[in-house]
Amino acid sequence: MINLRVVLLSVRLDGTGFERGRVTKIIEHLASAFGREMVPVQENELGQVQERLRRFLKEGGIAPATIRNLVYRLGKLLAAAREQGLLPTEQPNFDPQFPMPPHPSEATPAKRRYDALEFFRRWCTQERIHFGEVSYETFGEYRKYLKSPERALGPARGEVLYLDLVAAWVEQVTSGCFPKVDSPRWNDESSSRYGLPRRCWPPGVECEFARLERGARGNPLPGDKRWPRPLRQSSLEVIQGELERLLGYAANIRKIDISEARMSELLGDESGVLEFIQWHRDERCNGEERHYHKAWLDRYAAIHKWLSNEERTAEKYRAAATSLAPRRVRDPFPSRPIDYAEFAEAAICAIAMAVRAWRAAASDVGSKGKTSAACTLRDAVCFALLICRPMRSHSIRSMKLGENLVKTSSDSWRLQFADHEMKTRSYSCEFPRPVAEALELYIQAARPVLLGARNNATVFPTKSGLPLSPQDLWRRITAIGLEYLSVKTNPHLFRYIVPCAYLLRHPDKLIEMQALLGHSNLAVTLRCYVHVYSQVASRRVAELQRANCPSLRRLGELLPPS
Repeated sequence: MINLRVVLLSVRLDGTGFERGRVTKIIEHLASAFGREMVPVQENELGQVQERLRRFLKEGGIAPATIRNLVYRLGKLLAAAREQGLLPTEQPNFDPQFPMPPHPSEATPAKRRYDALEFFRRWCTQERIHFGEVSYETFGEYRKYLKSPERALGPARGEVLYLDLVAAWVEQVTSGCFPKVDSPRWNDESSSRYGLPRRCWPPGVECEFARLERGARGNPLPGDKRWPRPLRQSSLEVIQGELERLLGYAANIRKIDISEARMSELLGDESGVLEFIQWHRDERCNGEERHYHKAWLDRYAAIHKWLSNEERTAEKYRAAATSLAPRRVRDPFPSRPIDYAEFAEAAICAIAMAVRAWRAAASDVGSKGKTSAACTLRDAVCFALLICRPMRSHSIRSMKLGENLVKTSSDSWRLQFADHEMKTRSYSCEFPRPVAEALELYIQAARPVLLGARNNATVFPTKSGLPLSPQDLWRRITAIGLEYLSVKTNPHLFRYIVPCAYLLRHPDKLIEMQALLGHSNLAVTLRCYVHVYSQVASRRVAELQRANCPSLRRLGELLPPS
């Protein structure tokens, strides 16, 4: 135990530029912060003294400039005490040997990730943890340390620092500077996408899933089996997500050593799989059975039978799936009808405001708001695109420049997706002309700001230059919908409400709406997406159908999909 009052009063002030009165004032603040007159500090807590004083002064309403001044002086005094032998040096004879990346010069997300990595390096120095000994257990201990009361950061700030560290570590792993950490962990327990990341899967599970991918895509290697029918990439991503959750449950909840596990053994464990469904229903869904629980069991049955040719366990999963009474969660449909003109006006207003904000930020040479303005313009283009071309969220997030968004010879833009990139069939249409000018501005000026040094073809990247996540797109489109439509929207909800609004004005445009939504069958458009707000509109559509053809089947034959 070190008495900071005695240490700081013993510091020789010759050449330090300090007066004894200032030292006494700092000691008084420290005594108030620690709640003890003698200011006792453990040796391993010396690195936290400045942060603790900063938090105390900030909560006391002290001016920021004064806080910076006092904390700086305390740091100089502690350094002088170390030089004079009054305090031990920081962890002598130990270096964690972190290969730190170059220090970013500007205040960017990369700078924040660098700082998080530097704080972690200091903590490893304090705890005498070598770089080669870092595991996900180390990450867990560091996460607890950040959220502990003695850090005084609070759970929210501690979680932000931890997530910045994880992002920095993954970035360095991708660039080949840091090794992969193979111990199991959750992605994020507060998110819907939790589980064991694929990079942490056991070799046996990874090998069998790679076989499944090759068989499901129709290009198996010699010795591989074909899947009964080809699967889309999105379907394989869904299966991978389910396996991530199951592996995360086995490793983190049941505490099973899965290092030698195989996927056939994992899915053959009847009690483990059924317990996982029960746990997910109770812990993640408030005791309600959802439609995806049934879908998971059906898929587990199919995969297990494909891997092992063993029917009994597969039948047990199917029987358990049949016994469920799932409740399908649908998008909340707006309570008031929205006219298509209102949609068009909202798209134009969002684009105009975003373009104005971008030009203001771009014209100010010293402005630091370019990134924020670029994000605003990106979100407005996405919002307008969802109104003019209500595409699926996955298509917007995975859209690539030069592949899915192409500039034609006539200087216009075109959207095109192949069969394997869509849910049903290939999709090709002209990019909406009212948005084309804003898209041109975004592609030429705003998008490079978001990409930074990254060379990637993603049309709508994040601030870090990575593709938008489902949560990012959902959150931003919801915010814009509330601002310009006064309705809580989300990306997929536009596939419901835009066709409704359009068909209220143009009930004879069913075929055009089918092509716009990318459906291969007109019945799907009518059954799933064409909601009408009033009996009047219902009658208008029904009368038009009867006038053209007495039956929907006949109508589909007469007017094939365009």
